[in-house]
Amino acid sequence: MTGPAGLVAVICEDDPGLATALADTVTHLYGLRLAAAVASAAEALAAVGLAKPDLVVINLALAGELALGVIGQIQEVAPGCAVVVVVPPAFVGLQPEAVASGAMTLVESSDLRALQCCIEHLTEVHGDACHSCADQQRRRASFWALSG
Repeated sequence: MTGPAGLVAVICEDDPGLATALADTVTHLYGLRLAAAVASAAEALAAVGLAKPDLVVINLALAGELALGVIGQIQEVAPGCAVVVVVPPAFVGLQPEAVASGAMTLVESSDLRALQCCIEHLTEVHGDACHSCADQQRRRASFWALSG
């Protein structure tokens, strides 16, 4: 199935159960085409290089290592690609670093509603009324105000 305007996604998640949930969310719920589902940062970069996706959903803690550096590399390989970082609840405090690295946002693996919100923005399903996105924008603005 080709999604809205032919949007393509790459999933990078090393937990098979969460990878399946993420893939189901982007394909079945929103109709994006899944170009690849991979389990490492290296595989993600290779998939992004081939597919030039519109969306990459990546776990920040792959194989126990933080994958912050790969976010910028994804942006270099596929400029304009929306990168959504998925983290366990204990890592939510890394949102400023993830956003500064080029991520669209960071979402908790236990609550995929924020991922759905990001996809809806990407597919232009909804607009400014989304409270989750408004919260994300406020957090981002606070971060930039503090760091600038």
